[in-house]
Amino acid sequence: QKFVFPRKGLIITALLGGVYSSTATTVVLARKSKDADAPINQIISGIIMATGMMFIRVFILSYIFNRGLATKLIIPFSILTALTFAIGLLILK
Repeated sequence: QKFVFPRKGLIITALLGGVYSSTATTVVLARKSKDADAPINQIISGIIMATGMMFIRVFILSYIFNRGLATKLIIPFSILTALTFAIGLLILK
């Protein structure tokens, strides 16, 4: 992360962390925000984008276990995912 994406490391961390656990990612990024040199807009954006990844993760799990439910969730989850990523990108700029 430091060599390939030196300025976007927090965002990539948030996206990958959101795949695993958006709650854990939120806690880690919130603790990181206490650093004096932490880029607060990247931290806020990362937290929001980790939440967006949660919708994708929950949709995939619902598709695996209950495809009927997943078909009902695809539109609301798509909207929520797009909304969280759009807000995250707006805050990032």
